Amino acid sequence: MTMLTTGWRGLALGSPALLCLADIATAQGFECPRKGGDLVFALEARVATLDQHATKPAAPRNVTMNIFESLLTRDESMNPMLELAESVHESADKLTYTFKVRPGARFHNGNALTSEDILASFERYKRVGIDRSILDIVAKWEAPDPATFVVTIKEARPTFMETFSAFTTPIVIIPKENKDAAPNQLPIIGSGPFQLVEFVGDSHVKIKRFDGYKADTRHKDVLGFGGAKTACLDTVTFKMMTEPAARIAALEVREVHGVEDVPTLMQKRLSSNAALKMVRLDSF
Repeated sequence: MTMLTTGWRGLALGSPALLCLADIATAQGFECPRKGGDLVFALEARVATLDQHATKPAAPRNVTMNIFESLLTRDESMNPMLELAESVHESADKLTYTFKVRPGARFHNGNALTSEDILASFERYKRVGIDRSILDIVAKWEAPDPATFVVTIKEARPTFMETFSAFTTPIVIIPKENKDAAPNQLPIIGSGPFQLVEFVGDSHVKIKRFDGYKADTRHKDVLGFGGAKTACLDTVTFKMMTEPAARIAALEVREVHGVEDVPTLMQKRLSSNAALKMVRLDSF
C-alpha cells in the first residue's frame, strides 16, 4: 500500500491501523512536541458501521482500532501480544488461561474497565460476532474478581493465542451495559486513545483525543495494533473518498492531509511534488 501526505505540521503516516494517530514513546516517556489541530484523512473505502464485532472489512477496522482496544492483539511482526491484558498464565494442562487486566484502563464514559466488561464483550461476540466460530473451542469463561478473566477451553490448542489475537476480526472490549446491543446498534464507546465525535454514513467519521487514556507503559513505541499510543491531535476526520482521482485532487488542494492507496500510474507524477510525501507501507 502506498500513502501520500502533505507536509501539514510535519506529520507523516504510521501503520495503517493507527494512521498517524499515535506517536513513538521514548524510554523516558513520550511527550507530544505540540498538541492540537485536525488531521483530515481520505479513505479508499466506505465505512458502513463502527460496530467492530459485526464487521470484517479493513476500512472500519482502521478507524475503530483507534477507539477500541482488545484483550490481545498483534505486534508489527504479526505475533500475539497483550493489550488490555497485563499478564496471562497458561495452566499445565494447557486448558485454562488466566488473564490479569491492565490497571488504569478506562472507557470513554469515564468508567474503569474491569474483567466483567471483558466477559460481557466475549459474550456479545459469541452471539453476534462476524467470526464467532473462533469461540467454539471455549468451554467457559469467568470473571472471579474485577482484575481477573479466566478462559477454559475444551481441548488443548497450540494456536489459542493466535486465534484470540486475530486483528482482522478483533474481539474489542466494550462496557458491560452494552452487551445486549443488536448488530450495528452498538454504542461506540471504547477504551482507546480516541473517542467518537460523529459518524455520518457514506461521508465521514470524526474522532477526538480521549484525555482520560492511560498509555501502555510496558512499551517504548507503537507495535502493530498495540504498544504505547499517545494522541497528539485534537481531532481526526476520516473522509470516505472511493474515487482515486478525487482523493488525489483533494490532497493537492489541501482539502485533505493524507490519502491511502495511491494508483501506480499517479505515483511518478506525485513523487515530483515537493509538497507531498509518499510513504510505502509494507506491513499490515
